[in-house]
Amino acid sequence: MSKVLAVSEYYNEADNIPGLVKNLHEQTMKPDLYLLIDDGSTDNSTEIFQKNLDRIGFESILYTMPPKVKPDANLKGRVFTNVDILNNDWLDKNDYEYLLKIDADTRFPKTYIELSKKMMDRFPVFGTMAGRIHGEPGSPTPMGTGKMVRSNVLKKTRGRYWDLDPDSLWNLIALEMGCRMLIPKDLLVSVTRPTHMYASRGYYDFGRRMCYIGWTPQNAVFYAMVLLAKLDQPQHFLKGYIHAYMDKDWRYKDSEVDDYFSFSRMLRRNLGISNQRDFATILDIGMNTQYETEITQDFLQEVFTKIQAAMK
Repeated sequence: MSKVLAVSEYYNEADNIPGLVKNLHEQTMKPDLYLLIDDGSTDNSTEIFQKNLDRIGFESILYTMPPKVKPDANLKGRVFTNVDILNNDWLDKNDYEYLLKIDADTRFPKTYIELSKKMMDRFPVFGTMAGRIHGEPGSPTPMGTGKMVRSNVLKKTRGRYWDLDPDSLWNLIALEMGCRMLIPKDLLVSVTRPTHMYASRGYYDFGRRMCYIGWTPQNAVFYAMVLLAKLDQPQHFLKGYIHAYMDKDWRYKDSEVDDYFSFSRMLRRNLGISNQRDFATILDIGMNTQYETEITQDFLQEVFTKIQAAMK
């Protein structure tokens, strides 16, 4: 049977880790191994993580980065290049079919891993999938935390994580491989703090990203006008772009990044005229509190039927 590797990249998450481990221990299907990536924590996050995992008999592998004063969300990808088991054939040799990315502040319904794996097993065409976060509108591609990534996608990212986050590149490579993406939008997870995807920090980071991939200042100003029309914080987007323009320190060599985030393709997505392959298959699967604790065969068959219909 194929296995699931859980991975958490974290920085100073001592307060969140016990709750996360408890939540994973309560899952109806647990990951087979936990990959811990301590991104330079200055607290006792790793000690707490390992102690809690050991207490419940959960096997883990640890990679520790040098201590840092503060994390940089735009440089997470560099950390993953230092994790050798993600950059060689170790996962293949040990029969891991899926990677499950988990942020330390995430809390899943008890059937999240089981249901996600069964959907991915049933539909091999999906390269990535994730639910959504309570109270957030979500994006047209699977979110980072709670993301299941298939092994054939992981193989294509070996040694080529871009600075921002491997999460983004997994989606883009899945698209370029001809895979589809899945978002069961009523399969909801909770987080202990709001994400910044739709806050000012998210637009600031987005502005930085667009500079690093080569948008001209004219492109940035035009796109800020589009954001202004949508009331989507154009000032924070421009602030991020300008800061990055004055201090470029990123690296990436991926045509998928260039293509997906090109100015013309991004503009088409915002105008709703983009190729449908840019977006995930998004649907309600009928999730409710009953199925958050136990999955019945009847419910599972209903989910499969709904996904099949949504793919047409």
